[in-house]
Amino acid sequence: MSQQYVQDYLVELARLRRVSGSGRETIVREAFKELLKRYARQKDLVFVAEYPLVTNRKKNIFVDGALIYSLRVPLGYYEAKDEKDNLDDEIDKK
Repeated sequence: MSQQYVQDYLVELARLRRVSGSGRETIVREAFKELLKRYARQKDLVFVAEYPLVTNRKKNIFVDGALIYSLRVPLGYYEAKDEKDNLDDEIDKK
């Protein structure tokens, strides 16, 4: 991934935090979503927000996003979390 993309993400994240006064998940998500979209275009992938999945337990969920190849095969999934979230707990919830 381009260092410029990462730098642009950090600048945008700082701007959003400064303007909103928050580091909540919803703030982080928007900046990171733009980073993923830029990366996807560079790699001929598509970023799909609110991507539906069925878990091993047959539960329908939506992750915040996925990077998808043109043949509808996912490369990876994205779920926004903020600094206050316990990642192990959040993974168990999904």
